[in-house]
Amino acid sequence: MQEKGQNIAPIKGRILQYIDYKKIKKSYFLEKTTISASNFKSSGLKSEIGGDKMALILSKFPDINAKWLLTGNGEMLLSEDDKIISGLEKTQECKKCEVLEKEIQHLQEIIESKNETIKAYQSTNSETNGGSKRTSA
Repeated sequence: MQEKGQNIAPIKGRILQYIDYKKIKKSYFLEKTTISASNFKSSGLKSEIGGDKMALILSKFPDINAKWLLTGNGEMLLSEDDKIISGLEKTQECKKCEVLEKEIQHLQEIIESKNETIKAYQSTNSETNGGSKRTSA
């Protein structure tokens, strides 16, 4: 899949390898990752792809081994064990978010309760001060 006579940036070369290996259309890959086709034509092949696009590639094609994509080391595709570990990490992150959301809700309830207490004190205080001003007038 390498263009004749082209010096292809290493990561772009690995992207082309992945596309070829998975037998997917380049246009489908580019559309899914919002990468411009010009990145894979002529002089565009010589420049490396940006980190934001690499992150997008890894999120849209989760079977790609990030270490392989970045360095060329390791296997092209994640093993089943790698996928399980990645899934566990995401699950743990979700559980952390859930705990934090509950804590935020609890703190918001405390704040609301404190605000009601403050309003009650202010109301009592204004009645007390208002009543004493009337008697002294």
